[in-house]
Amino acid sequence: MTMAHIIPVLKSDNNPYNYLIAQEHNMKTYTMAELSRSTKKICNENEPVIITNNGKPQCLMFNIEDAPIDEVVDYFTDALGTWALRRAQERAVSLGANAMTLDEINEEIRLARLEIGQGDYDA
Repeated sequence: MTMAHIIPVLKSDNNPYNYLIAQEHNMKTYTMAELSRSTKKICNENEPVIITNNGKPQCLMFNIEDAPIDEVVDYFTDALGTWALRRAQERAVSLGANAMTLDEINEEIRLARLEIGQGDYDA
């Protein structure tokens, strides 16, 4: 039995045309309509494919037939964590938070705690 796993395409606020990455890596792309018509064929692809919706990447799909599912899930969870960390770092840079001193960070934490009603803590 063939199994395929579908995951969201990791989108970056700074790179709305992530599908270009697929072209750089020679990844096939299919539309949602093609996926609907040819699900079995697409699930049997040996390489990951990108599924698009209205011309934009919607998900990354890859065959996991011969892979232990727990390892696939662990690997994907790690990748999502790395991606989330990178997005948080990009956001910090865009907001200038990467240049904050430790005292400024502690003051932000203190003010946030006051705002949510956790009292005034010394950092």
